[in-house]
Amino acid sequence: MSWIFGGGDEDAPSYNSATDMVEALCNRLQSSLPDEHRTAVVGLKRMAKEYKVDVGTRAMDPVLEMLRRDRSDYELTVAAIEMFQLLFASNLGPDGKRTPDDMGVMFSEIFMKNNENVGLLLAVLEEPYPRLQLFTIQVLTELARNVPQKLQNCFLETPQGISRVVDHLSVDAEEEQVRNAVLLLAIELARSNVQIQKILAFDNAFDKLIQIMSTTEYDAVVEDCMRLIHTMLHQNESNQTYFRETRCIDRLAPYLQNTMSAGNLTPHRVKNLGVLFTILQEIVSPAGNPKRVSETQTAMHTCGLLQILCSMCLSTALPPTIVQPVLLTVADAVRGSHNGQAVLATVAEGHAPVILLQIAHDEKRPYPTRCAALYCFQSVVFRNQDMQLKMTSTFLPPPPGESPPTGPGAGQVLCQGLLTGDPLRTWFSSLAFSHILIGNRNAKEATLKVAIAQQGAGPLSLLSVCVDKLVNLQSADAGSERTRAAYLILLIVWLSDCPFAVSVFLDIAHVIDFLVAQLSEASGLGSIVQGLSAVLLSTCLAYSDDTHEGLSKDAVVAKIKNHKEGIDALLAANDKFLNSDVFSTAVKAHKFVAPDPQLYWFDHELAALFRTIVVTTSSGGADGIVSKSKSFAGSPAADQSAKSAVSVDHHEVTTNAYKDLIQSQDAELAILREKLAAVEKGGAVDATASSGDNSAAVAALQSQVDQLTASVAAHEQKSAELATQISVVEKTLKSTQEERDRLQQQLTRANEAAMAGQTPDEGLKQQLDNAQADLGELHNQVYTLKEQGEAKDAEIAVLRAAQAASTTDNDALIQRQQVIEGLEQTVATLKAQIGEKDSAIEQLKSVEISLSSAAGLSGQLQERVNELETKLSAQPAPVDTSALEAQIRQQQEKLDEQEISIQEHDDLLICLAEQERKLVEYKTKLRDLGQEVSEDEDDDDDDDDDED
Repeated sequence: MSWIFGGGDEDAPSYNSATDMVEALCNRLQSSLPDEHRTAVVGLKRMAKEYKVDVGTRAMDPVLEMLRRDRSDYELTVAAIEMFQLLFASNLGPDGKRTPDDMGVMFSEIFMKNNENVGLLLAVLEEPYPRLQLFTIQVLTELARNVPQKLQNCFLETPQGISRVVDHLSVDAEEEQVRNAVLLLAIELARSNVQIQKILAFDNAFDKLIQIMSTTEYDAVVEDCMRLIHTMLHQNESNQTYFRETRCIDRLAPYLQNTMSAGNLTPHRVKNLGVLFTILQEIVSPAGNPKRVSETQTAMHTCGLLQILCSMCLSTALPPTIVQPVLLTVADAVRGSHNGQAVLATVAEGHAPVILLQIAHDEKRPYPTRCAALYCFQSVVFRNQDMQLKMTSTFLPPPPGESPPTGPGAGQVLCQGLLTGDPLRTWFSSLAFSHILIGNRNAKEATLKVAIAQQGAGPLSLLSVCVDKLVNLQSADAGSERTRAAYLILLIVWLSDCPFAVSVFLDIAHVIDFLVAQLSEASGLGSIVQGLSAVLLSTCLAYSDDTHEGLSKDAVVAKIKNHKEGIDALLAANDKFLNSDVFSTAVKAHKFVAPDPQLYWFDHELAALFRTIVVTTSSGGADGIVSKSKSFAGSPAADQSAKSAVSVDHHEVTTNAYKDLIQSQDAELAILREKLAAVEKGGAVDATASSGDNSAAVAALQSQVDQLTASVAAHEQKSAELATQISVVEKTLKSTQEERDRLQQQLTRANEAAMAGQTPDEGLKQQLDNAQADLGELHNQVYTLKEQGEAKDAEIAVLRAAQAASTTDNDALIQRQQVIEGLEQTVATLKAQIGEKDSAIEQLKSVEISLSSAAGLSGQLQERVNELETKLSAQPAPVDTSALEAQIRQQQEKLDEQEISIQEHDDLLICLAEQERKLVEYKTKLRDLGQEVSEDEDDDDDDDDDED
């Protein structure tokens, strides 16, 4: 055992087990010799890895207690911290996961039972020893991994706990190892904790991290900095806004430019670029606040970062592993931004859309990369009708006088993809084409003119060719389900909100019979194809204008009813489709990112369109569909109903967000009420404690206390009124939500009534929008009232502190009054006994002592009064400071009278001192004359001399 006790084998004691050895080392910690402490801790550290259970269960508390007593021994402290690191370290298996016998979590939980232990580690972290700081940070990191929530709460409860960690994130740090370890600790602390994320941001962590990224030479450090930035930004709207407002986005542009221009893209730098793209996707995610995302997109465009990203996404020299991240980043950066879409469309001499489609069609590319290219193309035309029409023009020959394009256009690439035999390529083309058409009736009508040449026959319209391909597909063909879904999706988008396209579609022979046959179980088709077929039939019913008798809604309904259970099958297929996992996945996913083709069949925008169509046609059941065919076709109510259904669907996500916000505000209001109740209770207690009669000398201060109490009560009344207002706003908010739901129900009934031939209430939509606006206004009112409540809480706290201080001054003044009264009694006694020498001398001593104390107390009393004047002058309205000043002046006058009395006492002391001097002089003369002086008088004189 010499490796533990430091001596030779002959010096090492013998032990039967490791438990006995640990016990012996723990006993040595009780010694009074520092060397014994150091030897014991070093021995425990050496045993901690192999005998973790014994050391952890027996030595943790003694070592912690020793560190609390004394940390002056550097080597001992380092050994103790290293021991904790070994105890908290996790046991990981070959797969990188924790093993079942992992004791690190157990010892971490034991350690965290006492929050003072974390404070001890933070105190050790302030020691000026880099090696000790490094081990301490590593211990905290292990705790953050094992018991993250407990450590996060402890850091939040510790004053300046997070700031002590951020202080080590400095570019000019003397010890880079300490700084790098702090990065790992900060990542663990900030994970899934919004409060810590905000504290890090306001401690200037963003600026420090970007500086480190720009100056360090180590790619691993850059990666840690980026991961911490991403953790701070993840689902944190406040930090994302702060990141943009502090112009951190502007500083990422030169970093990205320098990284790409360096030319030496090592695997680690490529990995870092992937993390950077993840950060950019986080701040422009389509799931975020639309206003904030738009402002961030503008900032990226202004600083030139968007131009760099657009050039990168089409570069052929880009490493394959980051092609998908950069495509997704560019897609989010331009989605919904007309300026950004124009920038991307002009890259590569205006061929960017074509290049994106070619990437999506490239079979050699990984499937996720092809999906990212499709998503990027969709973002180019997203809610931009001008760009949609520009893409539509590529399907048609150029106008006379214009030279044809030098290369293939987007229309040519899409037509080739639609008509190819590759299911995935057809599917990618269908989704891209659908986003060119969605929400743009002009584009839909223009593409009806596109004709495809046929061998041995005349040209057919592209719509007819797609229908023919769909009808002639064989179920046995490989990928037939994906191909069917592709054509059905395109046809649904093409016909929606375009009566002319519906009439062209219905003019094709037997198309309705084919679609109804798809709904039967005997067709052997999957639920996805059956659901899309039902949605296509619903589209024909919803948007047919009955311009041709043979193509009217009545004719369509008649064809459907000719089939057994045709209407019921349509409704059942629609309902099953809207409740399917595929549809739910598409609704929840704002990005079209699919690692597996079977996970996604269409995106979020298409899912919203499908729901609108189904709601429009299926809300009345089988009878409703029949009745709609008689009076709903082509009427203004049809357009209004469709728009209303779109509006309701569009606001569904917003409504859910409002519900979440209301729940959080309810919780905050409950906390606010608890605070107000506590303040009111405290006010009542203070009022009771301050009751009672005081002496005349402190009447002025008591009056001040009463006035402060009244002021607190007034503010409490205001807080109660504020709570009442909040309650009223809550009730109004709830009633507004109920009114909104009622309006939605009325809107649905009005649509059904319109389909039945009745006149719908055209103002319901406006009422619904007004209710939505009122709902937002009420949310603002709740937020404003909450801020006012917090301000009142702070004001009441200030008044409470002033009241407590005034009460303390009151008690002190009573004590001073008692001292002064005692002093007056002493002076009276001194005057009564002034004729007797011995008593006069004794009274002189007492008076000197009492008066010196009184002088000090009088000075303190004056300081207290000055402090009270300062506090009263600083009191906010509605405290009446003039009345308080008058009371203070009265108290000052009384103090002046006391000072005059003290001056008179000083004069008396002078007289007594003169009398004593004369008495001593008389004694001396008597001795000189040979007269006897009494022994008592002599002894008293000697005592006086000794004391002097």
